[in-house]
Amino acid sequence: MCGIWALFGVSTESISYTDSTFAKIRHRGPDAWKIQYDNKVKCACLGFVRLTIIDNVYGMQPMTLHDYPHLTLLCNGELYNYRRLEEQYKLKYETRCDVECIIHLLATRGVEFCVQHLDGVFVFVLVDSKAQRVYVGRDPFGVRPLFRLSSDVGIVGFSSEAKGLMDLSSKMNGGRWKV
Repeated sequence: MCGIWALFGVSTESISYTDSTFAKIRHRGPDAWKIQYDNKVKCACLGFVRLTIIDNVYGMQPMTLHDYPHLTLLCNGELYNYRRLEEQYKLKYETRCDVECIIHLLATRGVEFCVQHLDGVFVFVLVDSKAQRVYVGRDPFGVRPLFRLSSDVGIVGFSSEAKGLMDLSSKMNGGRWKV
């Protein structure tokens, strides 16, 4: 099992709190972990913990591809039809990681097409720094968990486990919070 964690709209003073909350989901990925800060989209903090199943070297996330440097993906899941999508839509993968197809499909066909054509169990957060948008998607059955935390001052967080977000409301000045 892997884990994803993302936080948007945090002030630079609050970034120090992110490491301790992200650490609460590290047990989900024994092979590797990475946290990345990005000011291109509303002070984004993106974290991933990895259990390696497919493509041990290049499947690390947050994933950004050379052809689409403005798109950054976090995904916890398994896509069963990624090879068929590659052949059918002539996608040119940089990795052997199944979730890479999400970036290609969203970039070339749009978000609705992308989520309608994915077959598997997944949740994802995809950041588009060019369009200044964040896309969140999941499989139709909700097999993989994803929790959301939001404040009335514009802070939004996502995590594979609720405990990855819970302490944020007490540590950050975000006004009223909703989980």
